[in-house]
Amino acid sequence: MGYGTVWMYMTNSLGKQFKVILKNAAYIPFSHTNLIAWKPCYHIGGIYLDGKSFRLQRISDDLIFACIEVYDGLLVTEYHRTSENALVLANIAPTSNSTESTKILRSTSSFYTPKSSTASANIWHQCLGHPSMRAIEHLPTDAKGVQISDIKEIVKITDTEDKELCEPCQLAKAKNQISCCPHI
Repeated sequence: MGYGTVWMYMTNSLGKQFKVILKNAAYIPFSHTNLIAWKPCYHIGGIYLDGKSFRLQRISDDLIFACIEVYDGLLVTEYHRTSENALVLANIAPTSNSTESTKILRSTSSFYTPKSSTASANIWHQCLGHPSMRAIEHLPTDAKGVQISDIKEIVKITDTEDKELCEPCQLAKAKNQISCCPHI
């Protein structure tokens, strides 16, 4: 992580884009977007966020500094749709040779293999919040990168599922609740 000066584009009230320079900005490795904390904007630049109209306004004269859009429930000043390749390139240090970056793009897209995790059915059962073994049985076909080491054993387990429950599942499916407090 480091600090430096970055620039970004914002849109004013007339719909025109303008460049904003942010000083002392924090670099967050592997982040795919720029994040802005509005409190320093208020104290340093005299700009506040109007939550009703989603605009950045100046404190001194209430003029609109920039408009904000909502994407996926987030307030965004600058929005760019990205692909996986763009995210990979964004996290690689820039080079002076532009042809070298295209070589990186080609090599990452052709050699990229998605992560795959292998575990037993019981481990998947515990990690995913104790779903039924029937749900665990469908994981390799319904989810990418999921492999079950004892997939053949699941068929036997689903028939006797209620008999071989883990302790949290037994407690959750208990018919009678036993209290430690004396009944008065």
